[in-house]
Amino acid sequence: MADLSSAISHLLAAKRIAGPGPSYAKDNPGEYQKVKAYLTGGARPSGISTEMGMGLVEVEDVRRQTPPLPPNVAVSSPSGTVNP
Repeated sequence: MADLSSAISHLLAAKRIAGPGPSYAKDNPGEYQKVKAYLTGGARPSGISTEMGMGLVEVEDVRRQTPPLPPNVAVSSPSGTVNP
């Protein structure tokens, strides 16, 4: 399993997802559609080869494998405690 820091490093090194210039969506339309479907709850796509696509898929893999916190667990943040 890819860890979150590894997945995030892929994203930081990759091209923009969208924008006026070259972008992941414009340069890899078929792959972009597969990854977008996975990010919205679809099946894990095959045939993803770009750094951006792999980064997005890895981040989603990690997110799906992380169990949610129960509502009664306190989580601290710089601005205070959340979910008391």
